[in-house]
Amino acid sequence: LPLSTETSTTSSTTEYPQPLCTGANISGMSGAAACFCLYGGRCLQHFHCGESLRHCQELHCGEHSLEMTQSVTSFFNIRHTSDVLSIPVERFRDIKKLAVNCPDHAEQLLTEMVAVGRRVFAEYIGGTPEWQCVHLYPYISVPWLHLHTFVGAVKEEHLPSVPPRAACAHATVPESEAAATILALV
Repeated sequence: LPLSTETSTTSSTTEYPQPLCTGANISGMSGAAACFCLYGGRCLQHFHCGESLRHCQELHCGEHSLEMTQSVTSFFNIRHTSDVLSIPVERFRDIKKLAVNCPDHAEQLLTEMVAVGRRVFAEYIGGTPEWQCVHLYPYISVPWLHLHTFVGAVKEEHLPSVPPRAACAHATVPESEAAATILALV
């Protein structure tokens, strides 16, 4: 999403925030991955959105973003509405791709995902989440890194779990510690 627009009598430019890391190409997105892209405010061309972003997300994907930051967006798991999903706006297939392709900022980005997930869970579901988990490849359901934030279990997603299926952290530990725990399990 544009942060600012500068207009003069001769030209117009739009400035976009610089991501912490550059993710994978999004031009061929389809299915749930295209919706994840749309939840991040991107891939509008795939959906021919003439209406508001929120309306477009609901119309084409069934949910809308609950919070968007420069790097992360969160929304409900469409199959389990007491599970908040947080994704990086930039596309990484899974946590290992993030760690390999973004070694200098992977922990910072995952910490932001953890923080946004907890904040959105508290605001929209209420209370404190118990778990935060990511699927490990090849057990990913959507080829876009997403952090689940929930209480108890998300049976349809086989969470919480342990490697090789998933990497989880208790949501009661500090955000940076949760991110480091998850990354250490990759």
